[in-house]
Amino acid sequence: MKHITISIVKSITSVLFFIFLLIAVPVQAQNMESAEFIASGKMKSDAGNYSGAISDYSRAIQLDPKSAVAYYNRGCVRAMVNQHSQAISDFSSAIQIQPNISALYYNRALSRIELLDYGNAIGDLTTTLDIEPIFAEAYFNRAIAKSKIGNPDGAIDDFEKVVGYKPSHAEAYFLKGLEEIKIQNYQAAFNSFSRTIEKNPNQATAYQNRSGVHLKLKQFDAALTDSNQAIALNSSLGVAYFNRGFAKYNLEDNAGGCADWQTALNLGITQVNNYINKYCY
Repeated sequence: MKHITISIVKSITSVLFFIFLLIAVPVQAQNMESAEFIASGKMKSDAGNYSGAISDYSRAIQLDPKSAVAYYNRGCVRAMVNQHSQAISDFSSAIQIQPNISALYYNRALSRIELLDYGNAIGDLTTTLDIEPIFAEAYFNRAIAKSKIGNPDGAIDDFEKVVGYKPSHAEAYFLKGLEEIKIQNYQAAFNSFSRTIEKNPNQATAYQNRSGVHLKLKQFDAALTDSNQAIALNSSLGVAYFNRGFAKYNLEDNAGGCADWQTALNLGITQVNNYINKYCY
């Protein structure tokens, strides 16, 4: 029978790793009152009283406008409560006072990512890495930002750095695989998803996406096996049924393929409707 081809449906989970180091520094006698508000703000933040913490850090800044710690801590708390524009302003103020602290640029970058400002986030993460070259999560988040602006090659390079520093980082392997699919390097994607599964054998989406790679490589038996495993781990994955339907159809199980496509459609994979209309009636 004639093989039918597909466009791989991808799933992606972006994970931003914030560093919330609510720090304190030695202070001179004239800044003791500011330091007390910083300490109070940290206690309130630790207790989940974020509005109280912001108030204390604001008071510390009033008492000592050159306190990078107060700006930084207030920025961290504002990021925690999704006040990212204000957090960026605070991190920027801290950077003006102490421009050589990697965490300031790193957390500003993550707030910028939350606001979809990927270009400036990449700049901040690059500065982070200039200051602290061995920082896996900075590479990880820069890779995500590069992916968002349509730079898969750059994203792959950064994910390679992540797994070089943290070989157990399953999510980096997984996201690298998705970028490799974008540039149609299916063998590399297969390797990345396989490494994901080695690190996290219960990640259903890794099997799902590897099954899609198998389909692209016309490895239909392997695609069927991976789709079955994805569905066993998460029976609500519409894409896994979508892929399994193609594997079955190409293995001449037309009825089984059509049944899986119908399940995929029921689970929201609307693009499969074209295949159902073409091959199942």
